[in-house]
Order: sequence, then C-alpha cells, then structure tokens
Amino acid sequence: KDTPSGGRVELAVAPGEEDGEDWVEVIVRDTGIGIEPEQASRVFEPFHRAAARPEAPGVGLGLPLAREIARAHGGEIVLEFNRLFPMSSVRLFNLATTDQLTQIAAGQIDLGFAFSLACIPPWQSRRVSHEDYVLLASRQHPLALRKSISLAELASERFVLGNRDRWGPYRNMIDGLCSHKGFLPNVVDEADDLPILMALLSSDIGVALHGAAIRQSLPPGIVAIPIDDVDETIDISLVWNEGADAANPLIRNFIAVADTVLADAPRAYTR
Repeated sequence: KDTPSGGRVELAVAPGEEDGEDWVEVIVRDTGIGIEPEQASRVFEPFHRAAARPEAPGVGLGLPLAREIARAHGGEIVLEFNRLFPMSSVRLFNLATTDQLTQIAAGQIDLGFAFSLACIPPWQSRRVSHEDYVLLASRQHPLALRKSISLAELASERFVLGNRDRWGPYRNMIDGLCSHKGFLPNVVDEADDLPILMALLSSDIGVALHGAAIRQSLPPGIVAIPIDDVDETIDISLVWNEGADAANPLIRNFIAVADTVLADAPRAYTR
C-alpha cells in the first residue's frame, strides 16, 4: 500500500548469525516511502505509525503481529533447516490457510503452516503447535477484569471475527465451538486481516476468540481472557501435497527437520 504503482517489492530469505546463534534473515526491499532512521527502533511497537504518511490506511499492527506469528508457528523449524542445509533457500509468504492450500495444489509453493482442521486427506501434514482459546476484548469492555470466562456466557455478546473468504477454517472452528454450547456467535463486524481485527476490538465494537499465543503481541488496549469450559485447541500443521515428499528431496528434508525439532520443542500455548 505504501509502494506506488510501477514500484517494486522484493522479499528474500537468507541464513544469518547473531551472538553465535544461527538465524533466518527475512529481507524486504521496496521503493515505497521508507522509514526514517529515528523511527526504526519502534517499528515493532503496536500501533506505532510512520510519520512519513500518517494519513495512510492501517493501524500500526502488521509488523508486531507478523513477528509473534513467526515465533509461534514454525520459526524454529525454518532456523534449523537453514542451519543444516545452508545452500538451500526458504521463502516465506503471509497467506491465509485457504490460499496456502490452493497454491500448494497448483505447485506455486511447496509447504505451508495452516490450520490443522483444513489439512485433511489428500493433504499430508504434521502438527506444529496447539493453543488454548482465549477471549479478546477491549479494556473498556465489562468482561475485561475477569480472570477467566466460560464460552457459554458469551451467547449474548457481540462478536467481531475474520471474514469467511479469508478466514474460512477459523470461522468454522469458532462456529463449531459455540454451537456445542447452544449458540452461534452474533457477528456484528468482520475483518479481512489481523490488524483490522485488532482495531475493531480496540474500538470495543465486539469481542473475538483467538489462540493464546497472541497474548504476547496484544496492543495495550486489548486483554486476553482464558476460556475455562473449552478443551479443544487451535492446532497449526505443516502441510504439503500428497506424494510431494517422495518426489522432492528438499521437501523431504524439511519435513525430517520438522520432525526432529517438534520432538524436542514445547508447542503449547496454554491458559
């Protein structure tokens, strides 16, 4: 949105090292408005906006949320793969689950990190992480001071959720949870992406259900309240096309690295 028509946006991923530890460096270059040097240290602060175009659309949550999502879902796998296979490259794309599966089927990407609910045969998958559900609400909301809450108590609440076009599996999970408690969520507004969802919550338009990992990157005006009557979790899986691991040694190697990392690393974000 900040790169004019005819401009260029480039994304590159390369292995790196800092303080003796190996990392994957994600590099984004564009011909947009840029960031002033004195603002560079604040780009991961929730709701911080660049001064160059304060009138531009957005709420200043894209980079903070992207960082925490990468940490929560599969970041360690990518790090280890690049350490073991330094001559290979990994390109990362921010895609919804439905978009990932479509592009994997078309051969445009090799693997994805998607909602496990959608990773049914013929897809092959490995579960990467699982999170408890939490209720997200504005600090101004009457429920904000609660230490925990039951899902059944939310039957009369107004919800803001991701739209079905891009958040289809997520919406199906929420509908399934609520229907087990005897209601469907009263959705009063929808978001196309996570930053917009955060803006709706901050405005106290409604509440939302999300995975507990997001607690690490919530803006100050939003609280996460544990749900105490739901045993189901939000599961994220590494997913690939059936048979692709047999045909492509790089995919096979990435899956092998994932199995090793997942065997040793805790993957739960709990209440």
